[in-house]
Amino acid sequence: MIKTGGTPYLRHAAAPNRRVQGGDKHHLYCKPCEDIISVFEKKFKSRVFDIATSGEKLPSKYGPWLSKFSASLSLRNLHSLKFRKISNDFPPSAAHFLCNATEALKRYVKGEQPSLGNFKQYIFYPGYFNSMDAPGLPQNWNSYYKRAVERDLIFLEDNSFISTFTKIGPLFFVGVVKDETRLLGNDFIRGNEGLFKRSPFDPPSVIWSHLKDRAKASLEIFDELSEKQHKKSELEVLKHADKFSTSEAAKVILEDIEQFGRKN
Repeated sequence: MIKTGGTPYLRHAAAPNRRVQGGDKHHLYCKPCEDIISVFEKKFKSRVFDIATSGEKLPSKYGPWLSKFSASLSLRNLHSLKFRKISNDFPPSAAHFLCNATEALKRYVKGEQPSLGNFKQYIFYPGYFNSMDAPGLPQNWNSYYKRAVERDLIFLEDNSFISTFTKIGPLFFVGVVKDETRLLGNDFIRGNEGLFKRSPFDPPSVIWSHLKDRAKASLEIFDELSEKQHKKSELEVLKHADKFSTSEAAKVILEDIEQFGRKN
């Protein structure tokens, strides 16, 4: 996302007043496991991500690598929760499901288990250059859903639904940890070959609500920037004005202004 951002920096949500040049660097796996995962990452980049971020349609089919890649994202998500001790905040009943999912995902990614069973993986692609309008969208909606990168856990208070949530620019993945009422349906990523969904973007309400909540949260984080950091950002844009003016970051900011008006 840095390459299309127009400036050489990102902001970390946990510390918005500190500029960074990359994401979290948690070394959670041994080199052989990282080598296995890197194969799926490279295929995802060349066969899906690069296509999606260039505004083209996704290919009609995908291979077994997509299920492995999505499972590896969920696994990183769950391991990161444990690494940062966030998983300690969940009730014991949820912790049990998180542990079971982690072990199943690990076996599947390493090829020690033929399928994911109940821990199904889903991919959502809203469409990179498609405008979207719906009630209650925050003023940074286009910037968020087209460019934000984050991972999180979706957790309903009644403990009936738990999933990982990993967003990579205009695409995001949801990995089931627990889904008692089958909220996500049957459009999950197949373990062998499968077809990308072609119908309009219409995620389940639990996912839609989470997207809007996360977009609003990112807007609040931006508001927390100090005056000093606001000025640094402005100077960085001016310093790279030619590059920024033609960047994807500038395009989505303009889309937000056109759709919602200037931020108050």
